[in-house]
Amino acid sequence: MRLFLVGIICLMSPVIALAQATGEVETIGFGNYYRPGCWTPMVVRLTPTTTKTEKYLLQVTQNDLDQDKVVFSRLIVLTGSVEGQVARDQRFWMYFIPDPTQGGLPDRNGSVSSLQQLSTRLKVRLSSSAGKELVKIPVTAALASVDYVASSGVFSALPGVRHVIVVSEGNSTLPTADFSNIVGMLETVIFTTIRPQELPESALAYQGIDGLIFLNAAPPDPNSAESEPKMRALREYVRNGGRLVICQPAEWQKSLAFGDLLPVTPQSVVDVPEMPVLAKWVNTRLNAIDPQGAKVPTPRGAFRVVRASANAGTLVDERITLPDRPESSVYLARQGYGAGMTVWVAQDLGDASLKGAFNPRRAGTEGAGRSAWPYVWDRIFDWRNDARPPAVSPDEPEYYAPAGGVDLGDALRQGMDLTGKSYGLIGLAIVFFLVYWAVAGPGAYFYLAARNRTRWSWFAFGLVAILFTGLTVILVKLVLSGPPELTHVSLVRSVRGQDATVDSRFGLYIPEDGYRNISIAPSSSDAATYLTAFPIHPQHLKDEKNYFPSEYGVTIRDPQANEPVEVSIKYRSTLKKMQARWAGKLDAAIEGMPVLADAPNYLDGSLTNRSGVDLKNVYVAMKHIDTARGRPTLIAYTPLWTQGTRIEAPALFAKPLHFNNKTPYDGETLYAPIGVPGSQTGWESFWYSQFRRDFDASPGNDFGQQIPKFFPMLSFYDLLAPSRNKKNNDTSRVELLRRGGRDWDISSAVSAGNLVILGQADQTPLPYDVQVEGKPMRGTGTTFYQFVIPIVRGELDKPFEADVQDQ
Repeated sequence: MRLFLVGIICLMSPVIALAQATGEVETIGFGNYYRPGCWTPMVVRLTPTTTKTEKYLLQVTQNDLDQDKVVFSRLIVLTGSVEGQVARDQRFWMYFIPDPTQGGLPDRNGSVSSLQQLSTRLKVRLSSSAGKELVKIPVTAALASVDYVASSGVFSALPGVRHVIVVSEGNSTLPTADFSNIVGMLETVIFTTIRPQELPESALAYQGIDGLIFLNAAPPDPNSAESEPKMRALREYVRNGGRLVICQPAEWQKSLAFGDLLPVTPQSVVDVPEMPVLAKWVNTRLNAIDPQGAKVPTPRGAFRVVRASANAGTLVDERITLPDRPESSVYLARQGYGAGMTVWVAQDLGDASLKGAFNPRRAGTEGAGRSAWPYVWDRIFDWRNDARPPAVSPDEPEYYAPAGGVDLGDALRQGMDLTGKSYGLIGLAIVFFLVYWAVAGPGAYFYLAARNRTRWSWFAFGLVAILFTGLTVILVKLVLSGPPELTHVSLVRSVRGQDATVDSRFGLYIPEDGYRNISIAPSSSDAATYLTAFPIHPQHLKDEKNYFPSEYGVTIRDPQANEPVEVSIKYRSTLKKMQARWAGKLDAAIEGMPVLADAPNYLDGSLTNRSGVDLKNVYVAMKHIDTARGRPTLIAYTPLWTQGTRIEAPALFAKPLHFNNKTPYDGETLYAPIGVPGSQTGWESFWYSQFRRDFDASPGNDFGQQIPKFFPMLSFYDLLAPSRNKKNNDTSRVELLRRGGRDWDISSAVSAGNLVILGQADQTPLPYDVQVEGKPMRGTGTTFYQFVIPIVRGELDKPFEADVQDQ
């Protein structure tokens, strides 16, 4: 009996050891929206069941593109409950890359079946610090993807989606009804509202979003131990190219905690009886669409606006006259922050009094039924949409009828294959097969026939097969031997005065079997760096076969913990596609201090290439204030810029680009505007022309071309005007998609008033070291560059009255 009780206790002891906590996955993504192919945040609620405070691992298991199991792990500290008191819930952030196989994670918007399927595909657990599973954590809400995965052969494509996060407190909400029935958007927009305390603690969480708006909400307190990681993540998001919009609350002291993210210095609150600036923005666009159509009235009521002065380096887009002083005050201002932008608006656009006064959809209102708020947010974000109601008259051109899709992100799958080795192996296999066939078939037969021994043909055939099998094994060992090989596609983003960031996608071939440790060089920055399998978008995953899947771990590192960035992956003499983000000092820069100038020069000063390489396919983008033309963004192109040479800035904008033939790139330096809907002289007219009349969701993959267009289009995506048909019964427009390529957009830096220079260099080493079992390797590949340089804007930098879209 005693032995029986001891046995029962021994059987129960693991169960007791496992019962450290209970919990559930509260949210995934933002509002349970997620974007495939991007780092995705998760909030896990845990309730301790013991009084011990211990370290544990939060772990999420997903497949990678090769169907290997990836275990994402983050070390947490779970505080034990106080004896005699109710255990306190504790929440932890976790981050993972969603499974790309089988079309991605199930996302049927809350159906029971999709939640059940999601629970089988998304494994979350609490483990000991040594990795032993303790508790399975259930997923409690279904997901919705903001990127659809199209089936093959579709006639038309849904547009992409901009996912904008709204941080709000109190009753301040964003009016979004006007976005529900409009066309002419480069991408549709989804707004998800969260509270300030729901902001994530790592910039990884923001990878899949397209904007962040603060409505009557204070930023995270940088002096609070709990909030400081949230503020650090927010700064890094903007610095990496994000768009932060601060709608100033009437309690203007709230916004001071934004610190250097704030483009202005708030001073006081002023009550105003009307807001003509919003009506002006909207009516300017409505007039361009339909000069005879109804317009929206000026909002009238009791509104609160914050007076402010612009900080140094701020681009003031709009000023207003307030009743208490004769001089005007800043209403809309932009500031470059790293590769991104912060935008400040002088009032809370989510205030109930403003929404009630500015609601043109309300019956009985002048211009009833007209969209208004999309034009406001286009102006604030500097999006170049041509938003309008769908055509209702047969006489009105169907500019934005459903169209085929072109996916620029498809190009980013290229450049990671060791094509030379692949072609060599294929050629060897073909030659080997021909020799084997000749020897085993006619060769053996004629040899035996010459000796009158044809009865031995089958024996000879079998003997040759055995010999060639052995020879195959020897040849495979010889061919697949040697050191590891690496080929890469890297994006270097260099902002003057800051550490550079490098996003690399590389194929790493290791001619050995077994687990191999792969690491990247330590970062000199506290940015969120990582090394993981290439997070392919489900739309781009063509082959999902893996007969020998293995498992490996990816640690979610604390940027300030100086932890190594490494993984240990099982190789089988194969190539593994990886992605890494590294940040640190690079000797790659563009020297010079350009100065804004009047037309026709547009830009004065000189620029010198100190990137260390000869740059080809160079684009130079800037926002210019030209009262005769509104607010154009100009992009110049020059085919080659050799290392160490100087370009005089006026020469970049000396010759406009004319689209009189199909190949405007003829070795000259040329410029053209971008972002003008319907323009026949802008860059879009040329870039879109190669995709028109594509009636399928086809790739926009011109990676291997001499002058690839995917790079400038992805880099300046938010500055592009949407593709549109030219006339009635025309079906030539395309939906421009960018699956897996949103990180390449650096439009924010241009919108904030900086100069952005793009360039490309082939056959270059990886910009930082990758180590395999402690041995460094750089490989070769293609490096794309994005340089952000401040412009001295001077007296020409004055607010303007008209928008280039409206000319």
